[in-house]
Amino acid sequence: MTIRNIRRLLIAVGLLGIPTIALAANDPIPGVDIIVKKDCRPRECPPGIAANTDSHGRFTARIAEPGSYQIWSDCRSRRAPRPCPARTLTLRATGAEPRRAADGSYTVTVPRGRAVVLTGMVRTPDAAPR
Repeated sequence: MTIRNIRRLLIAVGLLGIPTIALAANDPIPGVDIIVKKDCRPRECPPGIAANTDSHGRFTARIAEPGSYQIWSDCRSRRAPRPCPARTLTLRATGAEPRRAADGSYTVTVPRGRAVVLTGMVRTPDAAPR
């Protein structure tokens, strides 16, 4: 396969809307799911997809119910890239202080009477937080 044919194939894949994988370090990853799970019994509070990253790898989600939540990125939905690339999640929360775990997930505690807005980005590894 020639370089010209490879370019044509990549353009066709992009035009069809099939998710592609970010290959270079520090690239934003579109279509990644942001999972939010409240700390409680598993059957009472299953994890749910709170947001998907946009074309720039950014997301926004709102949590209004008080409690402690774990947040991580995953590739569960059809929009997510296949295969799921290695990724780094950065997170900010208004009204709460996110705590980063060793596995790259975060924990956020939502206080009573206040909603917390999560904003962040998913990038390929070695991304500098912005």
